[in-house]
Amino acid sequence: MALAGGGTTGVGVAGGGAAAYNYIDTDVVSFAGDSAIVQIGSGNAVAVSATSSSEINAAILAGSASIAIGGGGPGVAVSIGMSVAINRIGDWSVEEKKEELEEKNSDGSTKKTETGNTIPTGSATLAVNGGNVVKAYLEDTSVSAQGALNVDAKALGFIDAKVASVSVALAGGAAAGVAVSGAGVYALNFVALMTRAYADNTGTTKELVAGTMRFKAENTARVEVLAGAASLGGAIGGVTGVAASIGFAMAQNVIDSNVSAYLLNVTKAKTTGGLLIVEAVSSGTIKAEAYAASAAVGVGMGGGGIAVAGGGAAATNKVSSDTVANVTGGRLESTGAITVKASSASTIDAKIAAVALAVGADLSAGVGIAIGSSVAVNQIGTVGDRNKVEATLENVSVDAGGTLTVDALSNNQITATILAAAAALSGGTVGVSVGGAGAGGRNEIAVATRARINGDGTGIVAGGLAVSAQDTSKIKALAAAGSVAASFGAAGASVALGIGAADNVVRNQITAEIVAADTLIDVGSAGVSLTARDNTEIEAVASAASLAVAFSTVAVAGSGAAAKNSIDNDVLAQISSSKLDSVGNVMVTAESIGSIKAKIAAAAAAAVIVPGAGVGVAIGVAVAVNEIGDWTDAGETGNDPKFAPVQGVNGGSSLKAVILNSQLDVDGDVSLSGRSAQTIKAEVVSAAAALAGSDLAVGVAGAGTYAENRIAMQTEASISGTSNNRATISASDISISANDSSDIDALVGSVALAAAVGSTAGVSVAGSVAVAKNVIDNDVSAFALYANLEAELIPTHDPVYTRGGDGSIVHTNKPSVNAATPGKITISARQGATIDAQSASAALGVAAASFGASIGAGGAIALNAILGSTNAFANGSSLRAGDDILVQATNIMTIEAEVAALAGSVSIGGVAVSASLGAGVAQNFIGYTLGSGNPQQRVQVLSYLNDTTVDTYGNPMLSPRRVPT
Repeated sequence: MALAGGGTTGVGVAGGGAAAYNYIDTDVVSFAGDSAIVQIGSGNAVAVSATSSSEINAAILAGSASIAIGGGGPGVAVSIGMSVAINRIGDWSVEEKKEELEEKNSDGSTKKTETGNTIPTGSATLAVNGGNVVKAYLEDTSVSAQGALNVDAKALGFIDAKVASVSVALAGGAAAGVAVSGAGVYALNFVALMTRAYADNTGTTKELVAGTMRFKAENTARVEVLAGAASLGGAIGGVTGVAASIGFAMAQNVIDSNVSAYLLNVTKAKTTGGLLIVEAVSSGTIKAEAYAASAAVGVGMGGGGIAVAGGGAAATNKVSSDTVANVTGGRLESTGAITVKASSASTIDAKIAAVALAVGADLSAGVGIAIGSSVAVNQIGTVGDRNKVEATLENVSVDAGGTLTVDALSNNQITATILAAAAALSGGTVGVSVGGAGAGGRNEIAVATRARINGDGTGIVAGGLAVSAQDTSKIKALAAAGSVAASFGAAGASVALGIGAADNVVRNQITAEIVAADTLIDVGSAGVSLTARDNTEIEAVASAASLAVAFSTVAVAGSGAAAKNSIDNDVLAQISSSKLDSVGNVMVTAESIGSIKAKIAAAAAAAVIVPGAGVGVAIGVAVAVNEIGDWTDAGETGNDPKFAPVQGVNGGSSLKAVILNSQLDVDGDVSLSGRSAQTIKAEVVSAAAALAGSDLAVGVAGAGTYAENRIAMQTEASISGTSNNRATISASDISISANDSSDIDALVGSVALAAAVGSTAGVSVAGSVAVAKNVIDNDVSAFALYANLEAELIPTHDPVYTRGGDGSIVHTNKPSVNAATPGKITISARQGATIDAQSASAALGVAAASFGASIGAGGAIALNAILGSTNAFANGSSLRAGDDILVQATNIMTIEAEVAALAGSVSIGGVAVSASLGAGVAQNFIGYTLGSGNPQQRVQVLSYLNDTTVDTYGNPMLSPRRVPT
């Protein structure tokens, strides 16, 4: 703290700084190597366990204050407060760079000079195997245990950081008061954990035998950070008062988690009394809060009052993880169930806010400038480097009395709240106020989740088989900004700007598969369940508001809110190149549920009231782009200008439930189901109002809204082989079903109001436009291609009758059991697509003066199209069933559009001129053709048989159905 007072001049300089560097890097290992372990007694256990817990708690606080008073001259106060915290768990290399100062040469060019200091860049590189290493394992070791064999590795990494700084500078002088205050916070937190639980008997024939067996690796990583900076600068001068204040807070957080549980080339892993489990679990959580506040007050008595305040808050948060449970080679045996499971949960919760206030006042000129800005980038994996969640069996033989389960589960959530506010006030003969606030964020989730059986060694035998990959991902984002600017003076200006933006992306891959199991998978009455499931949701709110008030000359307010939300997931459930027998049902299911909810709003208001000339301008713009599928914004002239975006190279998001090149002999039913349900709900509005009251008054208001929503899905359910090697399926009933339901609900609106009231002349112009563009382009197909399908047939029976001694007729070869229920074959593709679009705009211009002129113009547009195809067919196949055979394609398409445009103008005066124009346009297409080479053609709905034999005791039915509305 600095206090300074002088008869003439007072200068006070204060600086407070606090920093901490905390580092933990540990390795914990528990193992048995090149050993033979024998344990007797079922009540005892063989346990190999490694556990690590690392925790950093850091509180870094800095404060600075300076007060300076100049009795006869200037008073100058400078205060700087800075807090820095770097916390690391694991072996990280924090990248740094040399600090440079930029100076101007006499010729106007710039030069950079190194200070000799280094500063962190915010980037960090994890060393090879650089996480805190926790390993529990068996290597080249045999185990014979009557009790349990448990190999467990568990790691915990936790950082709790609270970092804050405060700075205050106050100055007063008979001539001038100058105050400069700055508060800064910088927090870097990195957690890396590497956890292994495994057995590796590569190159040996050693076995693991126990009553029960568990190999489990578990990671828990958590970062909690609170970063806050506050700055205040105040100056009062007998002539001039100048105050500058800056508050900035930044947090950068990274979790890198690598966890695996596995058996590698274990000749035999056998349980004699219960479960055999191989499991990997990871949890990564980041909770980040960054806040910044800045205020500046400058008061002068004739030489100028100037205040500049800036508040900035930022955070980058990233969770990277690989979670793997795997068995490679060897054999698994259990009297009970066998489970291979990987599960991962990643969560980011970010709250970022910045506020700035500036007040400048003087008898002659007052200037207030306030800028508030908040930014957040949150990532759970990236498209270039997806997080991985895998549960796999690679060429493993299995004999399980219970169910064999291979399960991969991913749960991801990002919640981001980003706020910014700014207020600028000024007063004087001339008053100038500028307020600007911006809030923006990018949120990304990219995870590959896979459950897989690849190869089956000498065969797989189990009571039941369940292979499942499931992902749940959610992004909830709020970006909001508000600004106010007010000026008081005979002349001057108020300018207020607000911007809120959000970019949200989900790009996941979900796969459940059985591939190359070409020896035999033999399953009991519990049957086979193969499931790939995706559930993704984005909720986005972006808003911006601005208010400019001038009791001077000019008031300008501008607000912009925008969001882009994108989901592009691929979901696959497949049996490929495999042989499978099952007493129970076989169900292959792929499911995708995607939802985007977007609310975007922008509002701007400007008012000027002053004698003389006054101009008020308000502009509000809101934009939303929401897409499901792989879309590309095309600029080629060959594309329809009404629907410029086309599907990208990979087309829509892919969802498939398929059996490829496989042979299945099933006593129960075989069911393939591909189901997609995608929805987009968008509400996008903008408003602008401008009011001018003066001798010569001009009011201009403009509001614009644009929303583009598009869905592209490729949904498939199929059984297919090749012309030389047909897929063969025998079951009680066979069902192949592909179903897609897509819905777009869009509400787009804009309102503009301009009013000018003047004694001499008043001119007002109001314009608004609202545009909604919606496209659904889906392909749905269910088919059998080069496949032999046989549902339960009615058995043939040749009765033999003889006459008994009493003359009666006797049936001598009655069937020993009742005939089975005849089986059905169903191939069904169904698509439902609905667009409900509402687009409305309104504009009103009002002018009242001796000469009054007003213009109002409003336009509303809705462009809607439903494209794609729905196909159900059998090609190059054989269909045999004891009951009906149904091949059905159904497409129900609905477009409902409401468009309204209102425009009005009112002029009052000795000479009054007014003009208004309102226009509404709606174009709706269910299929369209631009030429033979264009990929977007008529809607296609087909059900057919081609080069296919049909043998049924029931009814063969083909049913194509299209219902456009």
